Amino acid sequence: MKFINFFKNFVLLITLSGLFIACEKSDNNKLADIKISSGDLMPVFNSMVTDYTITSLNSLKQIIVTATTEDSKAEILINDSIENGKPFIVKALNKNDKIKIKVTAPNGSVKIYNISVLPKDFPFLSAKIFKEPYKANLLLSSFSFVKPTEKPNGRYIMMYNENGQPIYYNKMKIAAMDFKKYPNNTYSYNIVDSVIGGIAFGQVVMMNSNFEIIGSYRSSQGITESHEFQLLKNENKLFLATDIRLMDLTKYGGHPNTKVFGVILEEQDSNQKVVFTWKSWDDIKVTDVTPDIDLKSLFIPNLHSNSMAIDKDGNILLSSRHLDEITKIDRKTGKIIWRMGGKHCKNNQFKFINDPMNGFSHQHSVNILPNGNILLLDNGNLHNKTNPKSVNIVGKKTIINTNEIPTHFSRAVEYKIDEKNKTAELVWQYKANFGSTGMGSVQRLPNGNTLICWGYAVPAVTEINPKGEVVLQLELPPTYFSDKALKY
Repeated sequence: MKFINFFKNFVLLITLSGLFIACEKSDNNKLADIKISSGDLMPVFNSMVTDYTITSLNSLKQIIVTATTEDSKAEILINDSIENGKPFIVKALNKNDKIKIKVTAPNGSVKIYNISVLPKDFPFLSAKIFKEPYKANLLLSSFSFVKPTEKPNGRYIMMYNENGQPIYYNKMKIAAMDFKKYPNNTYSYNIVDSVIGGIAFGQVVMMNSNFEIIGSYRSSQGITESHEFQLLKNENKLFLATDIRLMDLTKYGGHPNTKVFGVILEEQDSNQKVVFTWKSWDDIKVTDVTPDIDLKSLFIPNLHSNSMAIDKDGNILLSSRHLDEITKIDRKTGKIIWRMGGKHCKNNQFKFINDPMNGFSHQHSVNILPNGNILLLDNGNLHNKTNPKSVNIVGKKTIINTNEIPTHFSRAVEYKIDEKNKTAELVWQYKANFGSTGMGSVQRLPNGNTLICWGYAVPAVTEINPKGEVVLQLELPPTYFSDKALKY
């Protein structure tokens, strides 16, 4: 009888213990993983880390946040309303936007994981709207020339909507240039791998309309340059590349082993077959440089070409900063058709009409307008300088001093070109009251406005209407610059 009672009591004890254990709910409120459909988390997910940022984001698509818990009975809520696995849609980004993932354990304890949509070093634009700007998305990239260990050092490609909110961004490890869109709704940008003698080198990355990478490309000759790339109407690829050769410049007071940077233009078809090549060595002398380029330097980018355009007749226009020159090149024969530049250009063949500056200097962003006129950004570095001081180019350092206060002015200019009589008539200009030391772009918009990126200058971007009135002004944070800005 005693054994039976003991057995009953033992069974009762086990039963009560089981009920007690069953009633004790789990306090595990940790996530096992977070996945997002656009971009990458930084740092890599760890259940003990609760704060993350996204290295790239595309708010033009649905952003699906998938979070899984360590305890299968825990509940997840995204931004207090979106259940686990359902699409979380970001329509535009603001400075303090976050994706909040709330994890509730079976016992009711809560842990919050935050994903910052805009990283701390994101260079948010400051906009001043004076009149009606052209309504379109704005593409630009950001540079910061501080050391990687210093802050801010954010380097991004970015797209803003017409209200000044970022709708796409991608953080670059080093930097990127020449972010643009094409009529077939693809995009390209040029990754910067290295900088030598003030020139940036890398590779071209192509993306589809969803900002998914569809290929990366380099020229087959020389080192692919980051200033400019063109996807042509026939979808051939036009590369700007650099060919570095050792030259003895002792007769000019230079070094016996000077690294001289020549330029290569290379056109590839859709199968990466080279169908056109032009090399500057055949036509451009090292002594053709403007007076501010010191032939005693160890590195001499004697063209420093920065943009290309296809003229209405199918030939190529090449803008070269260190020549103060726009060069027209026959796309079939590779022969130079003409050379045009300002007063410090040593091979100018044109007479400038109605231009008080008698041409341009250290220009960027050559464009062909529908009427055949040439539009470009005249950085104007050598304007009003009779004997410019030469700049010694030292190795990997940039030849542009970003702390220098320019004493010149910059402008956007439009010229009507008479190729037969070799005249360039100034028909429009917008003159700034400040100088851009380098980089920059200019774009004529469909409504007649002109978008100007000033490169190394403040403000970063100005939009002008046909009356010459400023309708939009954009500024990047201090120490940030952009090589160009384009609206689509």
